[in-house]
Amino acid sequence: MNILIVGAGPAGLATANFLNTKKHAVTIIEKEKKFSTMGFGIFFFNEGKKLLRKATHDRGIHAFLKQIGYKYYLNEHGKMLSDIHYNSVFHVSNYNAITSIKREDLHGLLRKHLHPDVSIKMGTTISHIDNKPDCAHVELSDGTKTTFDLVISAEGSHSQLRDLFFSYKIKKLPWVARYFWLEKTKTRFFLEWSQYATIMCMPHKNKTTMLSIESNDIYASCNEHQIVPKELQEFYTSIGVSKEEIEKGYKESYVAPMKYVYTDRWFMNRVVLIGDAQHAMTPTLGFGTSLALDDAYELATMLNTLDDSQNLKSGLGQFSTKRTHRVRTLRRINRVADFFTFHHCKPYFAFWSKHHYLSEMAAKFIDRGIRLGWKYA
Repeated sequence: MNILIVGAGPAGLATANFLNTKKHAVTIIEKEKKFSTMGFGIFFFNEGKKLLRKATHDRGIHAFLKQIGYKYYLNEHGKMLSDIHYNSVFHVSNYNAITSIKREDLHGLLRKHLHPDVSIKMGTTISHIDNKPDCAHVELSDGTKTTFDLVISAEGSHSQLRDLFFSYKIKKLPWVARYFWLEKTKTRFFLEWSQYATIMCMPHKNKTTMLSIESNDIYASCNEHQIVPKELQEFYTSIGVSKEEIEKGYKESYVAPMKYVYTDRWFMNRVVLIGDAQHAMTPTLGFGTSLALDDAYELATMLNTLDDSQNLKSGLGQFSTKRTHRVRTLRRINRVADFFTFHHCKPYFAFWSKHHYLSEMAAKFIDRGIRLGWKYA
């Protein structure tokens, strides 16, 4: 089959890696003119890490992964409330520990192991598409016109193809996610709660991702000049981050709204959605990239088993049925975590987080839900 993948992010590149290039002609288009190092840390559960090994044939990925053992819970003054070890919650060995990876490293690994027959066109978008039941006639921004058996939208939460062919709704939460780097200060993996923000620190091999989930009020008060909110300055000082470094981080930060995308279906004729294009969700539990790789693997596995494009509709139907159940399950778990982490239960959360055994019980409840969700969804 002749397959077009729209978007050269992790979902698009992973799909190309999983596809059998002896059976399929694969083209990737990307709207950016060159690959960027933009992007921060990614949280990988064991299942996501297994898929990354399959996509890259397990060549050298461990050099880029940072194991996460203990997670520390801090209050707004930087005082440790409790801690929990992920291995004990997920019942895994050190080899299978939860890991983090920088997005640029993930991107580089997936690009490095692409098959030479996969064509990548940078700075290219779809100018026009005629999406028919038996094929898709596509005109690209470089003027080329090609007929594809399948077009895969891996464009992320701002998908152009989703806007054209699918009904969807967006639910925004009253919070924003702010990502920035710490390059000088080395710290542990932790989560901090206050009434103003929830801050997560994700260490990597040589620098640290900071994720600050801020209320819209706090964000509005500092966004114009990208200044550090005074309500959060004490916390950053307490963990040893200098004023200069945190101000630099805020000025260079990337901010995205906390939202869910609910799409009515997975495919329409010869266009199929995967990853955030179909089911964007908040970064609360770090499901996004692992779930996108999961989509890519299941879709490519289905396509590799087809004899010809005539059976594609049936195959896409089976794929969408299977994925719908899985995504709904994981989305529910993520929304429960949203409630505990960001919503209006701060007083309750603060209470049990001050008591180690209550904190461990709640963390295990959520984390085992994650584990079972991944396993049985």
